[in-house]
Amino acid sequence: MTVADVRADELKERAAIVAEVARLMDANDYAGLEAMAKDFRQNKSRTESGVWKLSQFYGGISDKFDTRDQDGDTWDARGRWMTGWLKQYPSSPTALLAGAQLRVNLAWAYRGTSGYAYKVDKERWAAFKAQNSFAGEYLNHIRKVGRKDPEWYSLALEVARKGGASDTEYVALFDEATRRHPDYLEIHFQGVSNYVPKWGGNAEALDALVILSQKRVRAKDRAMLYARMYWAASQFQYGTTLFEDSKANWPRMQRGFDDMLERYPSEWNLQAYAYFACAAGDRTASQNLISRMAQPPILKVWDKQAIYDDCRAQSFTTASAGGQNSF
Repeated sequence: MTVADVRADELKERAAIVAEVARLMDANDYAGLEAMAKDFRQNKSRTESGVWKLSQFYGGISDKFDTRDQDGDTWDARGRWMTGWLKQYPSSPTALLAGAQLRVNLAWAYRGTSGYAYKVDKERWAAFKAQNSFAGEYLNHIRKVGRKDPEWYSLALEVARKGGASDTEYVALFDEATRRHPDYLEIHFQGVSNYVPKWGGNAEALDALVILSQKRVRAKDRAMLYARMYWAASQFQYGTTLFEDSKANWPRMQRGFDDMLERYPSEWNLQAYAYFACAAGDRTASQNLISRMAQPPILKVWDKQAIYDDCRAQSFTTASAGGQNSF
């Protein structure tokens, strides 16, 4: 199968999962939610690009617990809804983790989701920290059952980062997470978010984490995970300057994307490959990849139409001295 055989519908596939979660939640169909998560968890189901459907399921739950809502009655109603699920399935990791997500999102509602950190007033910060700490205590309380589901570690890592865990504490948790659930991508992405510079990390620490993650997966998956983690780093901070501002290595990413397209030949992955080929200044690769792309470009991959246009223009014009592209 070639990429041309599979026209990208990655966003539709993800959106369908989120929409079904919302439908089940609105219908109070706890059994349906349980069945959906169990299927994704047991089968390690993936979207066509290779992303875990389980992470999209929990993303759908998070979306319904909208952090932009500031009304206390709304959060009280969500708490009662969550209690209903837990009464029916008190030992379910899915229900327990949904309860944890509710607590995590309430912390963000207290903080407010817009504006820089220094603009958040002291009262909101205090409420955020208290609620985030409460979420951490809850995660520890449900640890025995919860960590059977890899999303427990994703949430625990998020709470640890927001709660100012020491590097030693964070690495210990990440190490445990990647030993127990090495294939769950969201865990690795949480690690990336902790070590990008804008959230207190640096390029060296990020690269060390990527190397650690590679040791946790099978040899045949290492290059692909390398590419995915630096892809996440680009989305979190670096953008088109990934190869200038981080320690990302283009030949390694290229091997990873080659493996990715062989395993998951989606348009989404193909266009991401082209994006990074341009960022790396690899004119030969970017020409080849853009020639194979379907049109129009998926702007969720490229961020902006102008970035794609620049990449295409530079890929198909006569090479300048040195033969390097530049967005």
